[in-house]
Amino acid sequence: MSAAGRRTSELLSELAVGDPDETITFGEVFHRLEHKAFGALFLVLAIPNCFPMVPGVSVITGVAVLLLALQLASGLEEPWLPSAIRHKGFARGAFARVLGKTLPWIVRVEQLASPRLQILTSGTGRRVFGAMIAVLAVAMMLPVPFIGNIPPGIAIAVLSLGLLEHDGRVVAVGYAVGTVAIIVVAGMLAGLMIGFEAIVF
Repeated sequence: MSAAGRRTSELLSELAVGDPDETITFGEVFHRLEHKAFGALFLVLAIPNCFPMVPGVSVITGVAVLLLALQLASGLEEPWLPSAIRHKGFARGAFARVLGKTLPWIVRVEQLASPRLQILTSGTGRRVFGAMIAVLAVAMMLPVPFIGNIPPGIAIAVLSLGLLEHDGRVVAVGYAVGTVAIIVVAGMLAGLMIGFEAIVF
């Protein structure tokens, strides 16, 4: 069965199978999930950021998310990644560990979601969706230590599931989570800047 006719949870589980030291490249993700288009790619790139990760992962995944989000916001129907990013990625073992924690939630959303409020997942709604993902991608890449990538990562994951299931209600929840995430990251960054200025001056 093609990727288009299968649950995203199944495809993600297959990505996690293999040598744990091997790198899952974004090119491999793109090849396996391209028929799921933007939603699945956003989800795969967001999952590593839902938990504390090795420094630098949020920047690499954030750049890829930002590029895809700008494409969606501009009205493109199919995603595209440059070769320089296609060869980047993350360890299969690390992805499998994180997926093990998030997969039950993904399956639950798949079971509960259904096509509704599709004004939020089609037409102009898709462009607005892309713009929101772009803002969250930038927030995810900001130099906020320890957990700064987690709130926007979770928001992108929720939004992605809404897009995949064509469920505007899930997307609306994602917008709410995303707004909170942006406020949290902005507050943490402001706190770091104030603390830095206090030390320097």
